[in-house]
Amino acid sequence: MRSASGRFVTTFNGEIYNFCELRDELEELGYRFAGTSDTEVMLAAFEQWGVEVGIQRLNGMFAAAVWDQVEGLLYLFRDRLGVKPLYYQWAEGALLFSSEITRPFAAMRARSVDRNALSAFIRYGFVPAPHTIFHGIWKLAPGTLAIATRSSCAEERFARECKYWDAVAEINQAIAKRDPALSFEEAVDLLNATLQKSVRQRMIADVPLGAFLSGGIDSSLIVSHMQAASSQPVRTFTIGSDDPASNEADFARTIAHHLHTEHTELYVSERAALDVIPDMPAMYGEPFADSSQIPTYLVSKLARGAVTVALSGDGGDELFAGYNSYQSVARRRRAASRLPSWSPHAVARSLAVPAVRDSMRTIGGERFYARLNEAVTTLAPDAPLEVRQSVASGLLAERLVRESNPGSSLLSFQPCAGNPIEQAQCRDTLTYLPDDVLVKVDRASMAVSLEVRAPFVDDVNLFCIAWQIPFAHKIANGSGKLVMKEALAKFLPRPIFERPKQGFSVPIFQWLRGALNSWVRDCIAPGRIVSEGYFDSAVVQRVYEKAMTGNAYYAHHLWAICIFQSWLSSGRVRTASA
Repeated sequence: MRSASGRFVTTFNGEIYNFCELRDELEELGYRFAGTSDTEVMLAAFEQWGVEVGIQRLNGMFAAAVWDQVEGLLYLFRDRLGVKPLYYQWAEGALLFSSEITRPFAAMRARSVDRNALSAFIRYGFVPAPHTIFHGIWKLAPGTLAIATRSSCAEERFARECKYWDAVAEINQAIAKRDPALSFEEAVDLLNATLQKSVRQRMIADVPLGAFLSGGIDSSLIVSHMQAASSQPVRTFTIGSDDPASNEADFARTIAHHLHTEHTELYVSERAALDVIPDMPAMYGEPFADSSQIPTYLVSKLARGAVTVALSGDGGDELFAGYNSYQSVARRRRAASRLPSWSPHAVARSLAVPAVRDSMRTIGGERFYARLNEAVTTLAPDAPLEVRQSVASGLLAERLVRESNPGSSLLSFQPCAGNPIEQAQCRDTLTYLPDDVLVKVDRASMAVSLEVRAPFVDDVNLFCIAWQIPFAHKIANGSGKLVMKEALAKFLPRPIFERPKQGFSVPIFQWLRGALNSWVRDCIAPGRIVSEGYFDSAVVQRVYEKAMTGNAYYAHHLWAICIFQSWLSSGRVRTASA
């Protein structure tokens, strides 16, 4: 789309939710609009305030490129928390960019697999930004603005790259602004009022709209606000399974009945779930091993049969301390407080010695060593980089990948202020949320042409207010999301939603030993592993043997190996062994 004067040209992916407010403001300044789209409003904002200031005014999810024909500048930018993807590469003096890693985009140059990125993928199940699985293809980081000129493209670099919005700085400012006198009930009212506005904005659509309803706190609160704002029953969708450990369909049905939504549920057979696996390489573009991608795709497909836009509750755990892992962080910190302050660093230095590292892994096992590494990361985050790299090099993921650099799976991010749990929330906001959770939902929903809107991650105002709420209102006595639960209690009886947290997953580890076993054995055939050259064949076979005994730690690694192998065999890399 071109701006009214013709100066700016954009290609745009996403939604700007405050475009009506911006439109009113721009009309008061004399602008006249030809249509009703948010993209036209965005371009008018750039005409009025310039691109760099105009971006600051946008609230929503987006990835975009804007060409300024007057100044000869190309702007690339991505939304604040990374809901929408943006990839780029340099090729013979040209800058190429895309919303997905398609085969043509990856084939602009002969590509090789980045072994360091592969090591990180095996460890986490995703490739952390700014890397991709390919050498020479990059992800633009969330909240980033990159500017290119013809001369900078000739040199295969950006003229300037900066953070137009910094999550850590915003978190620190929000913590500093906290009002210690804010009561718990006032915090609940503040959350509900902010969420009410956010949900109403995201319900503006000229196509059928619904919501995912898992039965958990986050999606239930979103749907409660949707139904309160709607004169008609909201369409809600749930996927169920026969595995009681991961099935929340019964809870979702109860909540839907209480809220009077028009509810649709689908119990998926094992065969239907397994049939999704061959489609994953094309769906995600690069290896992605969060097994909940399967039910996410299936619920997206279910919803797309009735609606075009769906709201979701993604991001609530990061904002309101909902993950069970945060309790582990608190326990480690409490244990460390009883030890001398120098001891975590002493442990880190000891584990950096190869003989000690190997002995600890041999005596305690791979899982024990992984927990030691996590403790070092949590308790001695300021240890020298070479120490942390050496400790990480003992992890199973790093030993699996041949020719990767020591410590290649380490995540790099700036810590925030606050207590240890808040620092863990910040870490997840910078890494796990954009590179796993949001990737999973965006690719799965886009595969069926469903647009998913998530207020907890695509509303900058809600983000800042959530972090301003005092920590004591979020977690206490081993229970998280306190303020969210109280907010939900305004809509639902407590017995309906107060229960232990469950995951949105499938029994992938049982499948590896059962229905998927022939696929697994094909993926890790020794001759294939050796000829491709990415993995240590002996370590791979040991992972397989341990996983077949039911060891979930090894099964997690085996699943990631097989996902990479499936992606590799799909022909999405031209020079696989380079």
